[in-house]
Amino acid sequence: MSRTSWSDDDLEKLSRKKNHRVRYNGHNYIWEHRLKGNKWEKHSIDCYAEYRKPLHEIHYWTYNYGKELSERQSKQDSLHYRELKRYLSITARMVRIRENPKLKTRDKIRMVMKTMPKKTAVGIAELLNISRQMVHKHQVEILRGNTSN
Repeated sequence: MSRTSWSDDDLEKLSRKKNHRVRYNGHNYIWEHRLKGNKWEKHSIDCYAEYRKPLHEIHYWTYNYGKELSERQSKQDSLHYRELKRYLSITARMVRIRENPKLKTRDKIRMVMKTMPKKTAVGIAELLNISRQMVHKHQVEILRGNTSN
């Protein structure tokens, strides 16, 4: 399906028949839509000699707008789900590291910092179930390159 230039909010409004109307101007029927508040705007540059044609157009296009909106939302949901799944996979790996008694705290913090570079000291502390002061102390050592305990 070809993608229109409408925003998601506009597509949501356009996919609802209540936001469309056909008005007779004394000569022709004019198709209008309502996107912003109660302001009606011309939707089609065509003027229609009889009312059935714009009704058919409204029915056809509201269906297509709804279909495009659904496809966009499905794609966004898939991307969000994929990112959530990736995040939880990494978090589960970090929890396994936390539970490993053979690793030193400094090594655990180093692994979290490497795997999750945007994680703050507070986030690392929560993940590893240690104090943030301990995290900060070890981060300073790691960043200096100090390998002593």
